[in-house]
Amino acid sequence: MKEWTRPADRVIGHVVASPPIKLNKGDYTEDWAVIEFDSTKVEADELAKHINVIDLASTRLSHYTFMQKMYGYHDPPANYQGLDHLLRLEGTIPVNDMYSGPIKVLKRGAATDLTIGRANNIESYTRSYFKDGERISREWAILPYDFDSGAFSAPGDSGAAVVDGRGRIGGLVTGGCQDITYATPVDFLLKCMAEHGLHCPYIMSSNQ
Repeated sequence: MKEWTRPADRVIGHVVASPPIKLNKGDYTEDWAVIEFDSTKVEADELAKHINVIDLASTRLSHYTFMQKMYGYHDPPANYQGLDHLLRLEGTIPVNDMYSGPIKVLKRGAATDLTIGRANNIESYTRSYFKDGERISREWAILPYDFDSGAFSAPGDSGAAVVDGRGRIGGLVTGGCQDITYATPVDFLLKCMAEHGLHCPYIMSSNQ
């Protein structure tokens, strides 16, 4: 009540760039925005603790079920903070690795909370129809973890980061069809941002 009562005090940043959504023929869906966060709104220690992490505590999956599905009998990565249930995001999944074999991935979204899926290693394409014609776009497809787990995402999850068990960012959710989720690879999005003169110091490419 002391710090957030006035609506003006609830502004925590501003939009730096938000280009129009593009369905690129022969390339991925371009749907992104960059928001600069006002670091004065949160204490520095708290900001450092919660930047670029995913909270793995969930009402949808028990901690035991999540760990078994995601890591099996292997130890979680060093960047997993077990007591806080936080997975720190480090690096990206190169596009070539996305299609080298199925990858177990996770995301935390506004609609479906924490879910685990299997990224398909076969390139997918979508075809959308508009008044001025059709648009074809490449997509990174993510399937349900198994027959009983349900869809990886639902309407309202758009923009959620898709990461692997090591905390590498693979892409952002842009949409879906039935039980298939579509995402745009983060390496492609970083290139789009660079074309606008924007660089993300907290997201280092895994091949750097």
